[in-house]
Amino acid sequence: MSSKTATEPASAPAAESHTTFFRQSGWLVVATVSGGVFMTATQMVANRWMAPAEYSVWFALLRIFLLMSIPSAGLQIIFAQQTAAALGDAQYRQLAGTVGATLRATFYIWLMMVGVTFFAQAHWMSALKIMNPAALWVTVLIGLASLWAPIVKGVLQGLQNFLGLGWVLVLDGAGRFAAIALILWLGGQAAGGMTGALAGQGVSLALGVWLIRRLLFAPRERMEWLPWLRRVVPLSLGIGSIQ
Repeated sequence: MSSKTATEPASAPAAESHTTFFRQSGWLVVATVSGGVFMTATQMVANRWMAPAEYSVWFALLRIFLLMSIPSAGLQIIFAQQTAAALGDAQYRQLAGTVGATLRATFYIWLMMVGVTFFAQAHWMSALKIMNPAALWVTVLIGLASLWAPIVKGVLQGLQNFLGLGWVLVLDGAGRFAAIALILWLGGQAAGGMTGALAGQGVSLALGVWLIRRLLFAPRERMEWLPWLRRVVPLSLGIGSIQ
């Protein structure tokens, strides 16, 4: 009798923890599938409401957007691992330093992309048959969100904040679909489609940043770049090569 009484309090938190984990994991699966469904629906709406030439431009710009995200392709996995391992104060400060330094580094990479686009704008518009330069520049703006999003998602995953991560995924897909559908319904074409994509990803990224705000303002230690890059570069190149 006493043995049973002693085991019950210990087993109850464990059972509750397992229930919470499976519930949140299930929500994450639903969110991932929902995000994919909304992305597919976005393609269908764009194909139906855009002029064929504008749809070709929009599709080409989406490929450019994917290429711009290659430098961050492996960051979600890396930050999920590092965040999950940050159990002590020193490790948490290292994590905060790594997140801050990586956000700055990817911002500098994005600025180089802006420079290349600025000086070669005529070439890109001719090669991609873009009539409205706004379509090209909105794509460049989305590039920054695509570089930062894997960092934010990786931290949320490492924190096991599956509820927040799920909403980030849902908002990215649903927000993009709603914005693009509205803009195209109002008569927008490729530039409008990319603006809708920017709106969806911007809202999603803003939510993710708010959820990890404590880490972003935490005390931090200096990042050791060389060992970190040895892990990240092969992973990013491997994932980027199949995008």
